[in-house]
Amino acid sequence: MAVLLLFWSQICYAASDASLSLPRTIQLPEVYCGEIIPYTIEGRNTSAETIEISKIKTSCGCTSAELKNKIIPAGNAFSIKGEMNTNQRLGDLKKSVRVYEKDRRSPYFIQLVGKTKSFPREHLPIEGKNMFVGQCAVCHVNQGVNMMGQQLYLADCAMCHGIFREGISAKPLSLEKMNAFDIPSLHKQISSGVNIHNHAFAEEEGGPLKEKQILSLVKTLRHKTVKRSTLSTVTGQSLYLNLCSSCHGSRKTGPIGPELGVQKMKKMSREKIISILTEGLPGTVMSSFHSDKKGVLTKGEIEMLSDYLQGRLTSRRRSP
Repeated sequence: MAVLLLFWSQICYAASDASLSLPRTIQLPEVYCGEIIPYTIEGRNTSAETIEISKIKTSCGCTSAELKNKIIPAGNAFSIKGEMNTNQRLGDLKKSVRVYEKDRRSPYFIQLVGKTKSFPREHLPIEGKNMFVGQCAVCHVNQGVNMMGQQLYLADCAMCHGIFREGISAKPLSLEKMNAFDIPSLHKQISSGVNIHNHAFAEEEGGPLKEKQILSLVKTLRHKTVKRSTLSTVTGQSLYLNLCSSCHGSRKTGPIGPELGVQKMKKMSREKIISILTEGLPGTVMSSFHSDKKGVLTKGEIEMLSDYLQGRLTSRRRSP
């Protein structure tokens, strides 16, 4: 968890009706895009009377703020604690927290500022790490929060086991293989883990998943799979959302892979992008997408995906 650095601006609230002393700005630490940043706002009731804080609002749903006791006796200090989720927010961060004092017309305004950076291209070392905290949580926890079944698999599992369960950096999970296990055995493997590359996912074992989520995964693994034929009408956008967004983000801003904005992609040649999609990038988690190299796309689909990344929208009917 990132260490929080607080920056108190030289100018604090000094209006004649201000009863609370609060910072105007809090400087957050720089983190990898997708990490959750905890923060604390320290305040004090500088008046001679007890003050009630009626409500606290944030500028965005990605940011939370909570104060346990909203009745602040005269002279007492208090702490507002919150978190900022930086998922798919690459670069400068600027959010705000508004604190409303009962019977005071205008709120106190605190600005949260920080910055996120892209993940390194190579995969971080696995051995000896808890993949459910810190940088690892960006991939293995944050993407699948509150999801169930197939959506949960695509968010948390597909990056290692493959969208079609073909196996990438972890073992393949074919329907035949999954149905060779009975339900209790498969449940135990997900809940408790079987080796260092498959950590225990159950909350009671230190993992991120609730019991109902694990049961939904068991059901999905035994009865469902993503079929290539589901993309019957193929567009560059549908290919991107199904195959690329788990790393590069639905808005192409990360958090795992680099930013893929149209303006950035236009600076690369079409041939270079096609080459990367076809060959992959050795030494990184970017593998080949070509069907001749254990990928899932035809040459035409790779060209279509390349065109989409450069802002050219194309579509066609996928051949059976």
